[in-house]
Amino acid sequence: MQNNNQPTVPAKLPVHSRAAAAQKLDKHPLNNIRGVYYPAPHHNPNPNGWRTRRHFKRKYLHRSNQQYQAIDRIGTHWTILPMAFGVLVIVVAVASFLVTLTAAVEATQTRYQPEVTTLAAILPKDSLKMYDQHGTLIYQIADQGLQTTVPLSNISPNLVHAEVAIEDQSFWTNPGFDITGIVRAALADLTHGHIVSGGSTITQQLVKNTLVGNQDT
Repeated sequence: MQNNNQPTVPAKLPVHSRAAAAQKLDKHPLNNIRGVYYPAPHHNPNPNGWRTRRHFKRKYLHRSNQQYQAIDRIGTHWTILPMAFGVLVIVVAVASFLVTLTAAVEATQTRYQPEVTTLAAILPKDSLKMYDQHGTLIYQIADQGLQTTVPLSNISPNLVHAEVAIEDQSFWTNPGFDITGIVRAALADLTHGHIVSGGSTITQQLVKNTLVGNQDT
């Protein structure tokens, strides 16, 4: 049985190791350092009345926040009011303009609608034709030439394309007149000293032949 009363022999450590240095320090305890001890008074971290001062600080901060919010609301109102007034003025102005424009258009249509000439009114009427009881054409008046209306679907597309290519190449896209064609014709006439080409479109030729006639335009 092991005897526990035997003195403990420290282990032999390397001379230059940290453990050996610590072992040497344990063998030579430090001497007591002489000094003077002074009594330190106990300071209360919360002096008297700190709760009251905290209450008043919070109350003042709350009042300041309320005043700031009130001033901010007033400023917001003064900012929104001019914007709302400006939007209202713009809406009223636009509505007034639209009402005035609509009234002007209606008045113009009422005033000039009877005088507006349509394409059906200016085109020559078909010649008077007479048919027998079996639907056979027996007579046609030709005092102003033979006029017979034919639907566009019954006309060859080649004829339509040829007419457009010769008379008005921009017929399908121009608004009734061709500025480029007019300028080109004017330059050609000035270059040759006399009229060599025209710049009128098919629409202008139709108006001239049906309304103006052979007068110079």
